[in-house]
Amino acid sequence: MSTKMDISWHYECLKNSKATAERLRQEILRLQGNLDRLGKNNQFYTLQIETAVKEKKTAFDRDRYLVKRKTK
Repeated sequence: MSTKMDISWHYECLKNSKATAERLRQEILRLQGNLDRLGKNNQFYTLQIETAVKEKKTAFDRDRYLVKRKTK
């Protein structure tokens, strides 16, 4: 058995649902940005490792190896 609810109650439910959807959309955008950054980071890390192996290095500083320095 269903209970009828006033239209104002339904409007409030819809408003809450839309707010939840917007929060989720914002969270997805944030997570997508994180995923994109991590993917780029992993690509560069792969390049560092593969280059180090080709150059027969046994170690490297990840923060400095193949990192281009900004010039002013």
